Amino acid sequence: MQHRNIREAIFTLHKKGNGLRTIARALKISRNTVKRVLVSGSVEVPSVVRTESAEPHEERIRALFVLCKGNLVRVHEELAAAGVDSGRSRRSGRGSTTSSRVRRCSTTPPRTT
Repeated sequence: MQHRNIREAIFTLHKKGNGLRTIARALKISRNTVKRVLVSGSVEVPSVVRTESAEPHEERIRALFVLCKGNLVRVHEELAAAGVDSGRSRRSGRGSTTSSRVRRCSTTPPRTT
């Protein structure tokens, strides 16, 4: 969201009769932003409240972080393998899916041949 001073400028320019495009160009913001601010009808910046999706899994994430020696990609792979949805894409690299051979921090020891 835009800062309060930008929101005030939008309302000031709008009251002077400027159109959305003119306001957007003058403030170097998108027309959609100008529209959203005007529709809101308030110069107050709305607060954003987000729930923390990882909170229920904090203990598990911390343990995996240590087990995976700080490699967050590995932590994510282990969580995904366990069915925990982190909200991130399950793809990595150049559009390829993660292969099982790159998992090095599995809780089970690797097979020896």
